[in-house]
Amino acid sequence: MLSDMSQRHMSVAELCARSGLSRAVVMGFLDQLAARGLVITRDAARLHWPLSLRPLREWMRRTRLLSPRSARRA
Repeated sequence: MLSDMSQRHMSVAELCARSGLSRAVVMGFLDQLAARGLVITRDAARLHWPLSLRPLREWMRRTRLLSPRSARRA
């Protein structure tokens, strides 16, 4: 996780996904680093899908959920 964080800014969700740890564990780790003054935080703007791309987003979500690869994880 430290290696990923040293390369670029990462969201908590990205850190959780890459490390496989729960959000609570990642937040606890970040709190420890922040208490020592070792973390630089920044607010990122949320990406909003334009109305014209919503059908594409929904299709991508459905195909990802129904793909054989995601079935193996469950």
